[in-house]
Amino acid sequence: MSSSKTTTALLAGAWLVLVVIGVGLLIVPLGGAAPTEADPPIDGDPPSDPDGQIVGRYRLQSPNYYQDAPTPPSDVVYYLSLDEQGTARFEEERLDSGEITVIAQGTWEWDGQGADIEVNELNGRPVSPPQVIRYEYKDGFPVVTAYAAEGVLHDLEQARFSIGAGERHPLVHELHRRMAAIDWLGFTDPGDDLFTETTRKAVVAFQEAQGLVPNGEVNAATWVLLGSPEPPVPTPTPPPPVALPPDDGGTGDLGVPDLSNLPTHMEDGKPIVYFTFDDGPSGFTEQLIDLFVQYSGQATFFVLGQQVEAGRDIVRAAAQGGHYIANHSYSHTSLEGIGEEGFLDEVEQTRQAILNAAGDLFYLDKDVRYLRPPYGATDGNTRQYAANLGYAVVMWDIDPMDWRQPGANVIANHIISSVYPGAIVLSHDGGGDRTQTVDAYKTVLAELSSQGYVFRSIFVGS
Repeated sequence: MSSSKTTTALLAGAWLVLVVIGVGLLIVPLGGAAPTEADPPIDGDPPSDPDGQIVGRYRLQSPNYYQDAPTPPSDVVYYLSLDEQGTARFEEERLDSGEITVIAQGTWEWDGQGADIEVNELNGRPVSPPQVIRYEYKDGFPVVTAYAAEGVLHDLEQARFSIGAGERHPLVHELHRRMAAIDWLGFTDPGDDLFTETTRKAVVAFQEAQGLVPNGEVNAATWVLLGSPEPPVPTPTPPPPVALPPDDGGTGDLGVPDLSNLPTHMEDGKPIVYFTFDDGPSGFTEQLIDLFVQYSGQATFFVLGQQVEAGRDIVRAAAQGGHYIANHSYSHTSLEGIGEEGFLDEVEQTRQAILNAAGDLFYLDKDVRYLRPPYGATDGNTRQYAANLGYAVVMWDIDPMDWRQPGANVIANHIISSVYPGAIVLSHDGGGDRTQTVDAYKTVLAELSSQGYVFRSIFVGS
């Protein structure tokens, strides 16, 4: 790694260093109550922690929340080593060889209210001025409050910590404990530190009940409410359905595909998994198409209408490969609460763009009949709008949260450990750098193929 790239990656990931310190500072028993702002996790200054929970070597997450930050190669991981003398060392380890390189050094300090880490040496050369990021703790959850990093961090809100699918983390123990303590959530504490698909679904259910964005990612807002939840938000009464077009007799029978008929196995007994990708087409779509060719598999690509024209050749290549091209709206706007005119603009523009690009290659239904709403957000009216137009609304069963860029191995392990016959898996081929997703699928397709799985699109005859 070049010095300039190392500098950028290091500074972009510096908040993660303090997150790791924060994990070390959270020394309450995992089955007990988390510390509050009035009860900081540690009394006294490190490195005098008598329990020795701060000193050690910690793996860092991917610096995925930073503008202009590069995505680390999938075969490289980063660690922070903290010693008893208050020295911090940033280390780079190559997974293929196990080679470890110290790329930077600095000091660390806890002042009773927050944690600071200062980087003052990079590749043996002084860093001037030193780079510093400060974290304080909200109910034991690390929240960035200030930084001095030569403008590398552009937005404090973007420099936030979160935990999500597929990750192991000490805070997941406490997450499980908090969810199990909420009677109406019906969650059972598994007693471990792995954020599984079961964990994600419980987090989504909690977020929906609290009126939060139900993306399954645990950030500071979700964490605090998990410690002191509000009563569940009542499920709103759905609005009356809009009138159906008069020429169908009011039956609503427009040949909407029935996803309940998705087979779980082939006729020869082989299990099926349905991989779906959102936000393309893009260059990453092409890489995924090439991967599926190796396994004679098909996927479903939910494309954005505004990207179809520029990605016309990619859409055609996907259609030629037997993949299903589906609708993800025109501009990735939420369809929840949208009016009928706005819905038609978003959805039918995309349908027409897809048909114009590759309709001559469609041999399954000669149309675009499946819709995935951005963010999974719909309401009673928009679901009815979709039915009126003959769309099946497609959600998902497994979400590895690849958009968080937690590492190719984390994405792959989450999919492989969660998959089952007939599962619909959500991933992304657009909306950002999807190198980790592509790398993950190299592992996923190889492993599941070895288990006997076949890969098919979600198309079913109506």
